[in-house]
Amino acid sequence: MDNCSQDVYQDIDIEALVNRLSPKMAKRIPRFVYGYFKKILHIDELNSHFRATYDMDAPSFLKESVKFLNLNVQLDKESFEILESLKDQHVVVASNHPYGGPEAIGLMDTLIKYFPDIKLVAQAYLKIVKPLQTCCVFNKKEVRTLMEHVEEKKSVLIYPAGFCSRVLSNGEIYDYVWKPSFIKMAKKLNVPILIVHTYGHLSKRIFRWTRFRKIFKIKTGIESAFLVDEMFRLRGKDLKMTIAQPIPASVFDDRYTLDQWSAKLRQFCFNLRDNPHQVFDPEIEVTLPADPVF
Repeated sequence: MDNCSQDVYQDIDIEALVNRLSPKMAKRIPRFVYGYFKKILHIDELNSHFRATYDMDAPSFLKESVKFLNLNVQLDKESFEILESLKDQHVVVASNHPYGGPEAIGLMDTLIKYFPDIKLVAQAYLKIVKPLQTCCVFNKKEVRTLMEHVEEKKSVLIYPAGFCSRVLSNGEIYDYVWKPSFIKMAKKLNVPILIVHTYGHLSKRIFRWTRFRKIFKIKTGIESAFLVDEMFRLRGKDLKMTIAQPIPASVFDDRYTLDQWSAKLRQFCFNLRDNPHQVFDPEIEVTLPADPVF
């Protein structure tokens, strides 16, 4: 930890943020609305945590965040053996995204012990969390930084769907289409892909809000406002994950397009839920629909 840092953490202040973005709107919003969002976003708790961990390095911050959220990350013996066999090598890790955040913290806390150079492809708003700046590449806006990291043959954790899981047209709750960029990375560097399945899903209120805004053609993802509260609801609960056997980059040849390979890996990740010891078969049948139910 660097206690000589000259900068200090700036508290998240919803009212000040809205006032900066739109002063006129800020004056029209009743104070109880600010109070409501301050509560569901757990602003006081987050500010307290970010303030206490502001000058930590990434591994220390991840460890403290897992404690703060009281996440109990569970991996079976075989998953740990796979990580141990690949320790200090370079991999591309891809996973489903059931909760939209806490699973990334738990998984990164585990992976960074085996792959110290690993970076998480994260949303740009997480830049405000100083300790994450050294272990994240912030979305596609920093493609050059990501490609430099990849070209140096360092490890990457990516959530290929780009969004947390939603209800699909067949009724299953799972990721939308996986974008194939992670396969391109693995092929370019000739490093294996590790597929990680995280069990669970968000509460029904998220899906109700998604349905509501789709019906009324609201483009803004208002349901995202509840993701922080969903994260806090996981406190003290098990976060079960399964890591599959590494898949060599050479598997992804020209018999299928990158989009087809990506669909197969998404299906494989989904299938790990019921069969955690399976090995990836290039001829796996894709049964998951790509489209959401709403």
